[in-house]
Amino acid sequence: MDVLPEVAEAVAGRAMIIIDGGFYRGSDIVKAIARGAISSGLGRMQCYALAARGSPASCACSNSWRTRSRARSGLMGVTSYAKPIRPICTRRAANAPHVLLGLPTVGAPAYRY
Repeated sequence: MDVLPEVAEAVAGRAMIIIDGGFYRGSDIVKAIARGAISSGLGRMQCYALAARGSPASCACSNSWRTRSRARSGLMGVTSYAKPIRPICTRRAANAPHVLLGLPTVGAPAYRY
């Protein structure tokens, strides 16, 4: 994901960019499309669902991805994937993730209220 914008710039529309690996949320798909990919590969979560509960769970997992990526896109104002998605923020977060969470994460300093 970090080098995807550079790859998209180097390719300059001469090839289709499909990214795969480490996608766990619908927002990951939207981020990949916003950074220049036309598609993302999914599989690990469907395999976990298939192994745990069979094909109905795998279908439910796929539907969940679809619903969440559409919701995330809608929150960004995207009405069609045919148009380029403009990233809202292209810089890294200024604060560590644990600062933004309501609960401390592993290895994060404990908050005192």
